[in-house]
Amino acid sequence: MEDSPRGHRHDGCSPLPLGMDASPAPTRWTGANTIWPHDPRTGWSYCVMINSWVSVPDSGTASADVSNHASKVTYFRVLVGLQSPDGVSTLHGILRRFSHFMKLYDSLKCMFPKKKLPVPPKKSFRQINHNKNYLQQRRLALSDWMVKLLADLDISRSPPIASFLELEEAAKVAKPDIDKIQLQNWLREGSERHEIQTLHSEIDTVEAEDSVAPADSVSVQEGVSEISTSNVPLSGRPGVWHVQGHLIDSDAASETSFVSGSELSCSVIGDGRDQASEGVSSFDGEILKAVQALLPIDHRGNVRRVLTSLQSRVSRARTDMEDLVARINHEVAVKDFLTMKVKDVEMELDKVRRTSLENLQQAVSIEREGYMTLQWELEDCKVALAKALEEARTAQESKARTEQELQAVESENKRVQRRLTETNEKLELLQADRDNFKAKALAEVKVLAKEVKALRKTQPELKQKLEAAQRSNTELEAQIERQKKEKEKRTKLLLDVGALRERLQQCTVDFLAKEDAGENDKNAAVADAADLLSTSDSRIGLLIAEAQLLAEEVGDDDKEKLGSKEAHLEGDTFRESQSHIDETCSISEDGINALRRFLMDIFVDNAHLHKLVNSLTLKALLAESKHDKVQSKEAMPRKSMLHRFL
Repeated sequence: MEDSPRGHRHDGCSPLPLGMDASPAPTRWTGANTIWPHDPRTGWSYCVMINSWVSVPDSGTASADVSNHASKVTYFRVLVGLQSPDGVSTLHGILRRFSHFMKLYDSLKCMFPKKKLPVPPKKSFRQINHNKNYLQQRRLALSDWMVKLLADLDISRSPPIASFLELEEAAKVAKPDIDKIQLQNWLREGSERHEIQTLHSEIDTVEAEDSVAPADSVSVQEGVSEISTSNVPLSGRPGVWHVQGHLIDSDAASETSFVSGSELSCSVIGDGRDQASEGVSSFDGEILKAVQALLPIDHRGNVRRVLTSLQSRVSRARTDMEDLVARINHEVAVKDFLTMKVKDVEMELDKVRRTSLENLQQAVSIEREGYMTLQWELEDCKVALAKALEEARTAQESKARTEQELQAVESENKRVQRRLTETNEKLELLQADRDNFKAKALAEVKVLAKEVKALRKTQPELKQKLEAAQRSNTELEAQIERQKKEKEKRTKLLLDVGALRERLQQCTVDFLAKEDAGENDKNAAVADAADLLSTSDSRIGLLIAEAQLLAEEVGDDDKEKLGSKEAHLEGDTFRESQSHIDETCSISEDGINALRRFLMDIFVDNAHLHKLVNSLTLKALLAESKHDKVQSKEAMPRKSMLHRFL
């Protein structure tokens, strides 16, 4: 994301507290002396780091089980680092939930609708309070997202970022801390110089005492040889040595050196040596080496005691100096504040004087103008008074005229009132007529409504009657069709019966004899007669079978008709009203069926009789043929009915 072209960082146009601007976070935070990736002298800078998170119980479920992960809320620790132009760094920590980051994104989106903002991490709907890996990924994603946001100059200077990071509160907290750190650095440098100068003065005092004391007038070489032959290290204290025969003198020397060092410390401070600028840390190594080179071994313990006493005095002096500097700073601040207040009060007094003089002059001029206007108004009032007197006279005259006109108007008003009463009476009559008409109209409307209701009530009945009539019409048409079909069936039955009768007549012996006589008159054998009778019987059997089949078909049709009639009688309630017609139709159909059966029975009986006659004729023919064989020689046979078959 590119920076805004309107300016650059630390250009003095930042609206944030102390004119600070965003900066990349340092790679390692080491406290107040942290090294940032830019020059601190450009101005105040801030950075954002998200290093960890914390899960706390939800306030709404504080009484519930704390071990339940669903009742915990995760907060991310957002560290806001500040750096002053002097290079001093401070930290300010805040806790933010993931929803707070989403609200920040929404506010930035509303404030910068045309900017293409980086997309924040997506919200997960699963429980992640106990998932450390997922929280770590979210922390890193939020940290990267904040870095991308602060890379834009306008967004880093926007009010939503300032309120989200609490930059004003961080600046308030960081300002006194930075001042205190700077004061401590200054005091530390001053105390180190003071300690070095005091140590030099103590060393000089000890050297002077050693040169004066006769009992301890030994050279450095003798002391060194004595250390090499008779020194023994103390247990638990490396580097501390005990010298035999000089313990009491060492104590006395240490006390003397302490007193003399305290007396000469003030004079040694102003010597201005070049080595006074070295620190206390370098003093422990370099100065001790110098002491070992200058002092004998038996005086080194005294020097160490002097050093410890000096360190305690330095610490006390440092605390006193810090308190004194703090008081001085406070007094200086109070003095500056009071001087500023005095200057402000003096400026306000000057302003009040100027404004009071101006107001007084304006009031005098206004009063003069008012006096002049009053004089002019007085003259105007005199003129207006004269005009008012003239107007009063004219008003009296006009009043008299208006009274006359008023009397005329009153008389006209009386006439109008009389006309109004007459019109009111006519109006009352018209209203009475209108009420009568309304009452009649309402009565007629009620009657019409009743008639409409009655028609609406009778409408379904009429519809039912119409439907019943239509159904009866269709049924009658169906009955007519059935009667036509039955008539055709009767005619067909009669024709079939007639055809069967003719065929039955053709099966008689006389008919067969007539047919055979034309063909072969000489055929008089009994075998031929038997063949004729057998063919007649077979034809009669076929006719009987056809008659029985025809009777069975008629019976099946009758059953179907009866079943359809029963279904119609069960399914339709309207046919109850047509029961008489159905009964008559059923009687006629039953008679026709009985006639059919009767005719079929007669035909079948007749056929059986013909068959019986044929069988008797065959038996008689056989018997006669036997008898003729016996009596053929005796007499000639007589002519009989059987000669027709011969």
